[in-house]
Amino acid sequence: MSRLTEDLINPAQKFFEWDGRKGGFEFWDKSQKTETVKGVKVHVPLPFVFLFLEKLSTIRGFNDDEQSGYWSNEVMDISKEVMVVRTKKEVTARGIYKNVIDSKECRGAKFCQSVYVGYKEGGKLVIANMQLTGAALSAWFEFCKSNDIKKGAIAVKSFVAKKKGDNNYVEPVFTKVPCAPETETAANVLCQELETYLAKYFKKQKEQNADINVSDVIIPAENNNTVAHKEESHSQVADIVSPGDDDLPF
Repeated sequence: MSRLTEDLINPAQKFFEWDGRKGGFEFWDKSQKTETVKGVKVHVPLPFVFLFLEKLSTIRGFNDDEQSGYWSNEVMDISKEVMVVRTKKEVTARGIYKNVIDSKECRGAKFCQSVYVGYKEGGKLVIANMQLTGAALSAWFEFCKSNDIKKGAIAVKSFVAKKKGDNNYVEPVFTKVPCAPETETAANVLCQELETYLAKYFKKQKEQNADINVSDVIIPAENNNTVAHKEESHSQVADIVSPGDDDLPF
């Protein structure tokens, strides 16, 4: 690699996920990595307060056969941009969302909204990321329908118990909270930093996936030497998802 080749480093300092069993957010702390463990999951108690910066789409989930999680690149438009779905063992499929999610090679994969936020760490606003799936994603979709997420701060201060079949879980409650003007200004600076990173990120993704016809699901040769065309039978993302004090400015 040339010394002039720029390594793209995601500016998010933490990647949060919702804990659907007991509520609150958690992140994987790799700084606690040892010879026997890859890190430690850290629980972040409520309230959890943030400012919205950007939202992208990706794929998460779990592959039972390989006992591995799924992950993919992030995209702005799931109907046009190629997603490369991977497990720890291999690339399982490449194509637009509705095709790869319906393919048998991605059984157990699911939609995830990757939300970049401004989050206070040690009193300073930094870039973080929320990976929203399942119940947290459903609650987020509903919140976005009736709120301007681009203005002010957002908080999760509580959760509600839910049940679907035999599955008991808790769903976050998103609310708008006051935000100090200087925090809004800091968020705008972070947004510019994030936009600079994403411009380079999407340019690189486009170059890497230039050979893929978006109407196809391309299964890597090591999995299956076929290119399978998929019918446009996939439903809308919204149909497939499953389950501090207000007067103190953030």
